[in-house]
Amino acid sequence: MITLRHLLYFAATADHGSTAAAARALNISQPSISVAVRELELQLGEQLFVRNPAKGLALTGIGRQKLIQARRLLTGFEAFGASGRQGGGSRGIVSFGYFSTLGPSHVPKILKLTGQQLPGLEIDLTEGDLETMHQQVEQGQIELALTYDVGLGGRIKTHTVAQYPPHALLPEDHPLARKATVRLEDLAKCPFVLIDLPHSREYVLSSFRSRGIEPDVRYKPKSLEMVRGLVANGLGVSVLYTRPAIDLAYDGEPIACRPISGQTTIQKLVLAQSSEAALSEPASALADCIKNWFS
Repeated sequence: MITLRHLLYFAATADHGSTAAAARALNISQPSISVAVRELELQLGEQLFVRNPAKGLALTGIGRQKLIQARRLLTGFEAFGASGRQGGGSRGIVSFGYFSTLGPSHVPKILKLTGQQLPGLEIDLTEGDLETMHQQVEQGQIELALTYDVGLGGRIKTHTVAQYPPHALLPEDHPLARKATVRLEDLAKCPFVLIDLPHSREYVLSSFRSRGIEPDVRYKPKSLEMVRGLVANGLGVSVLYTRPAIDLAYDGEPIACRPISGQTTIQKLVLAQSSEAALSEPASALADCIKNWFS
């Protein structure tokens, strides 16, 4: 018989990539995890993980499908237990992911709002680059993600909550900062700072390459704030879609942000979920709260 213990240990192993890491996270013995996972595979008659001693465990195709179902059952159980302890409203745990550059601008306000409107909801946060977000949504490790609509696979469906045009980042005293709008052709002539995250870098470069030009890339930082800091200190120019509310780098240096002239790609900000399973009730409530906040 399949029990909640089987589902809990299975989900923990999928999250942490090995039975040893799952055992540490749950503070139980590794053999207990291994036995439970093997029992679950025998009960289902399916292999849930590919076992590679050098790289740990990776979900099989059926494993990804079963993980989505397991999370729904675990969330439902949590909501059932909470309903006897608290008054109305949506309850349960939601695994919510977000693209790293979007987090500081949006996620704290989302958590504040959901805390006010859905006090029984517990949100388990995961941060990552676009590729990580997409993989974890597809594999069922994240039920809902706030990300850009870039490189999404066929097993993900989305709801657009906002659309952002690109903007040029310039040192405040840069000659181009005196212009109302900036051309990509002019940016390509300057030392360029390229954000070096999967999909993000390709998306930025595609804007230039669609016009037959190539930026003079000098630096490739992996964070939004490092891009902004390098630009603010006169080490290059850049193009980004995510724009914080204040045009200052972490060190207090000012940044000039200007619209890009001509035809440019609009970036869609989306809520992403697996197309292979409906959202749980808590995740659906969180999605509605986020949609209302953006509208």
